[in-house]
Amino acid sequence: MQVLRRMAVSLWLVCCSMGVWATDIVTERSWVEDPSGNMTLAEVVVAEQKPWTGTYFGQGFSASAFWIRLRIDPAQWPGASPEQELVVRLRPVYLDEIRLHDPLAPGGEVRYTGDRHPWTEDDYQSLNNNFVVPLGSAPRDIWLRLKTTTSTLSAIEVLDLKTARANDMRQVVRSLIYISILLICLGWGVLSWLTSRDQLVRLYVFREFFMIAYVLIILGVWRVLGSEIVSSEWIDWISNLGFFMVGVVGIWFDIHFLKKFKPRNELIKALYVLLFVFISGLILRAAADVGWALRIYAIGVLLASVTVFLTAASTRVWSETSDQPRPVISKKVLVGYYLFLALINVANRLIAMNIFPGIFDAWDIFLVYPMGGSLMMMAMLQLRAQQQHKLQQQAEWRIALAERSAQEEKSKRQEQQQFLAMLGHELRNPLSAVNFLADAKTPEGQQIRRAVQDMSLVLERSVQAEQLEEGGFQPHVHPVHLRDLLKELGRRAPPERLQLQMQALPEHILTDKLLLSIVLANLVDNALKYSPESSVVRFQTEWLPQQLPTALRFRIANVAGPSGVPDKEKIFQKYYRSPAAHHQVGSGLGLYLVNGLLKVLGGHIECVSCPSDGVQQVIFEVTLPVQFSPVP
Repeated sequence: MQVLRRMAVSLWLVCCSMGVWATDIVTERSWVEDPSGNMTLAEVVVAEQKPWTGTYFGQGFSASAFWIRLRIDPAQWPGASPEQELVVRLRPVYLDEIRLHDPLAPGGEVRYTGDRHPWTEDDYQSLNNNFVVPLGSAPRDIWLRLKTTTSTLSAIEVLDLKTARANDMRQVVRSLIYISILLICLGWGVLSWLTSRDQLVRLYVFREFFMIAYVLIILGVWRVLGSEIVSSEWIDWISNLGFFMVGVVGIWFDIHFLKKFKPRNELIKALYVLLFVFISGLILRAAADVGWALRIYAIGVLLASVTVFLTAASTRVWSETSDQPRPVISKKVLVGYYLFLALINVANRLIAMNIFPGIFDAWDIFLVYPMGGSLMMMAMLQLRAQQQHKLQQQAEWRIALAERSAQEEKSKRQEQQQFLAMLGHELRNPLSAVNFLADAKTPEGQQIRRAVQDMSLVLERSVQAEQLEEGGFQPHVHPVHLRDLLKELGRRAPPERLQLQMQALPEHILTDKLLLSIVLANLVDNALKYSPESSVVRFQTEWLPQQLPTALRFRIANVAGPSGVPDKEKIFQKYYRSPAAHHQVGSGLGLYLVNGLLKVLGGHIECVSCPSDGVQQVIFEVTLPVQFSPVP
């Protein structure tokens, strides 16, 4: 974070040091305001003049024209030739129109410059507005008429040709430094976006594009390059458009950037209002009301600078308790960054509006905002990108670890499935032999057969549970004779223990016979096992043709046995068995299979318990959507 602070201080010192320019050679300065814009030179000469000193002239935003008098006295340069050329140099380059009246001009010729006039017609071509005048042999006054829709803030100098060229060379070098820094920021943004596809970085790229356009306008590069492409009117129109787009894109970026730090919603809404203000100014500019549009722009910049700073100061992501990692950018750095930009923008606007005179070169201060802001924002986005990269690496590591664990779990499950399949295969024949040899006529033989049946069911359900988890059960729908399926189910128990009740049912239904048989068989076996041996299990089947979609309802009810009433929240969990049921053989997989296979068939099951004739009953209700099939 110290890097950002040092960067801000360094930028300020560099810009201040670059703001030292050679003193011009003018002995007197004064000006006359022309509110109507129609005064002639003769009227201006006799009008009351207001003296001013220094290089800078400014009356803020004004619809008036301003006549500026410069007294040139050759006596200041003993030995100089009267034909020595002087350069009348005016900045900024985006001033609309400057008119020169020089008594030594042949035939009283009036010359023009400004961004509404071709750059190629300037007497002396550079990144500034220039006129070339002779030194002359006697003191004389030259008059400049300034009329602009932008701020009237301007630097007016009269320099000898050698000094002007030296200053222009320094200006070109400085301009290249400014543009190179912004191009580096833009290039970083493009490369970063191509690798990360971060939407915030994409907005930063748009922001830098318009920042570069803004700097090209301020430096005068756009007027030089644009003169080869478009007319002077378009150069002026695009320059004004560039100012507004910097405001629009800048606020749009700040809104999205600051949202990451959870500021107050009221301040974000205020930024959206200011965004609308800039867009309104842009519409006014398109309607040719340039003066008011630029005034709105200047006021909007002031308000936006303060509001963005307050929004940054209201951020609270660091104080909230959250599982998300905190931003790598501290609140002090964030607030310091926007405070720096706010002070620069406010100073710019106050200077442009002639409320606060510039201490340093005004255009150096104007350029601190795009250059300093871009560099520091790039640094913050780079820190954010590094944090995101680190988090992404951690996420990828967790995903890889999870995939490895899943693969290991899958391998274990496959081994378990193979073991169960092998165990079932190896035990099937011995169990069949034991079942065959057991004498069903004796109590001991019947007990042996029940034990063999229980063991077979445990093995069968274990294999089926593994198939269910692996997605091995896929429904194969075909016509099923419903009554035959239910009668086959009734053979699983003696008639005195299982009572089938079948109301009006369709002859055939479309479903998977195997899966439905497994579901119903498990429910019947569960009811028989956990109910008293002397009780009756009631199995009711009901056709629901009025329900959409049409469905079958199976209701299996049994009296609660020694195991009691099961836990409704856990009964369909894998391996769940009631604590009181551990004295009986079981795997805890039967109802887990029922629930899973019903989901495959599109049905659902519900367990209810209720008293009936003074005893507690356990009831399972299965609802299964089916289609009627006329095909046998």
